[in-house]
Amino acid sequence: MLEAGLYSMALATACYDCAIYCLRANLPDEATFCRDQAHEVALCCGLEDDEEEESSEERLSDGEDE
Repeated sequence: MLEAGLYSMALATACYDCAIYCLRANLPDEATFCRDQAHEVALCCGLEDDEEEESSEERLSDGEDE
């Protein structure tokens, strides 16, 4: 079980890294895809929860309004 959790964390981290590299290369669609994949892995494996994601999205949208 621990090994599966470590694998999932590594996979989610790799997907987030992919998103960062895509943003740096000016590939926003690919970055969004990688970020979404990372979120799916993290949610599936219990590495993050829906409430945490929603609150971070609300903070981002609040910052855009100002």
